[in-house]
Amino acid sequence: MRIAKEVEPGDYADGGGLYLQIARSGARSWIFMYTLFGCRREMGLGLLSQISLAAARKEAVECRDLLKQKRTPSRRERELSGRT
Repeated sequence: MRIAKEVEPGDYADGGGLYLQIARSGARSWIFMYTLFGCRREMGLGLLSQISLAAARKEAVECRDLLKQKRTPSRRERELSGRT
């Protein structure tokens, strides 16, 4: 995975709204960026050390499915829809 080797602070796209975010402190985490009702938002999925790429991609798919239904892809919404 090429983005896992990045060291500079910033957001690195994996695709479909999934990003690896590297903070100035060096902390690495997965985030999901999306737009709903004209508002751009981002949602943390977890630290790179705790969430694998495969798990982060699965979470992103579940979030995109909720967005198609015009529902906010929060952890609570995913739990109510029988996911996560």
